[in-house]
Amino acid sequence: MWSLTDGFNVNQLKNFNAWANQQQQEIINGNIVGVNINPGFAPGDPLITEAKELSSFIKTKASIPTLLNGGIDIQQLFGIQKGSIDFNGNAAPMKGIGASF
Repeated sequence: MWSLTDGFNVNQLKNFNAWANQQQQEIINGNIVGVNINPGFAPGDPLITEAKELSSFIKTKASIPTLLNGGIDIQQLFGIQKGSIDFNGNAAPMKGIGASF
């Protein structure tokens, strides 16, 4: 989880790599593949009351290369289809991470 004030913080663990190793999460073949970086969400009204308002909130700085193509190919590794469009209806990058594009 990303916290605007604390960076990574899950159950009082504030180091992403320590959490990943302890929980055996975000790891493939013994290597940490997950990242914990600021998603770059654009400032906006944090009070969302209708689903149609989400598209105005989930906007990011599209120039963060790690988020745009630093993920894994889940189709190749696990046979999971990633889908062709992102949350906002745009073409989803093959290795895009989260709601970052």
